[in-house]
Amino acid sequence: KYSGEELQLLPSLVGPIVVVYSKDVTGNLGDDSDAKLNLTIGMVAGIFGGRILYWDDADIQDLNPSISLPHERINAAVRSDKSGMSETFTQVIGHHVPWWSEVPGHGADAVGSKPDWPLDNYSSPDDPHYELLEGQSALIVHTLRTPYSITYVDLAESRRFASFLGSVHLVNNFTGKPVMASPETMQKAIGAYINEFLEPGSTLNVVPLDPRGEGAYPMTRFIYWYIKKGAAANGDCYRTWMVKEFIDYTYTAPAFVAADKNGWVVPPESVVDVVNDRLAQMKCIDSETGLEMRVAEYLPPRQRRCSLGHYIAKRPDAIGIYAFAGCAPCPPGTFQPRDGEQHILSCVQCSPGEANNESGKGDCDACRP
Repeated sequence: KYSGEELQLLPSLVGPIVVVYSKDVTGNLGDDSDAKLNLTIGMVAGIFGGRILYWDDADIQDLNPSISLPHERINAAVRSDKSGMSETFTQVIGHHVPWWSEVPGHGADAVGSKPDWPLDNYSSPDDPHYELLEGQSALIVHTLRTPYSITYVDLAESRRFASFLGSVHLVNNFTGKPVMASPETMQKAIGAYINEFLEPGSTLNVVPLDPRGEGAYPMTRFIYWYIKKGAAANGDCYRTWMVKEFIDYTYTAPAFVAADKNGWVVPPESVVDVVNDRLAQMKCIDSETGLEMRVAEYLPPRQRRCSLGHYIAKRPDAIGIYAFAGCAPCPPGTFQPRDGEQHILSCVQCSPGEANNESGKGDCDACRP
């Protein structure tokens, strides 16, 4: 309905794709401890592309000298259904591992939300060491029940089954250091793109295939708000203001806690500052004046600050939020003593023995004898 010029993307949440394995691989099954199994994205591609078949593969063992890896076949499970997780997983692999998208019979279809998995060295989906399953729950059940298995899930599920599933520390290609998925490393992943976000004319839309930052988790996905920029598209300022206020709330501490419980994290302050600047540029139409304005300049009638002797009046012909009409003078016989405060919704009746005959008064006068 709206063109790209009328829409603005705002980074909302960051979530990792976590490669998890059955902890019998590292000998700590049933234990919450982290064995710190490290893999490069190239090794992940080799495992899920059928080129690395045993856990004690020489390259994997060399990268993990403190772990005695078993000479057991790797049991790989992947999703058969359409999934944003599979899309991010294969996009990152395809970016770093050229052969992933060049396997005959698979090609570019090996990257996508429903990839044609290039599991060349597995004979077929009937191979006992390869499972093509529908949904994340099926991947988890399979990996919990199958020795020496590996799959990919979101952070919430990796935490839930931490006693039985280990989380791989993925090597960041930029730093060469292994990184575990956590709120901090996810914030560093999106923070690594701050220069792209700050570029003039940036849509703030990036595909995080290679976060170049110290401690940045290398396999993340970003979720965006889509907002309308222009006054004609947004229309009424009050509705536009409510959208802005809600999005502002999603970057607060309570929202961080809620996101973390579900395996996501809000962007760091540096990115939120960019978002706030873009939010402030949204335009709308003031229903009272019919004029176009920036939403940052708008204040809803109910929240306006009234001076002495004034209150926020209501229109008799309107309902809900649109019934509030801004500041109006208190009628004779009433007063309002507060100056410059919000939410003054009524005036005060003069006390017995006091009166005033004027509107807009901040107090009442004693009645004459």
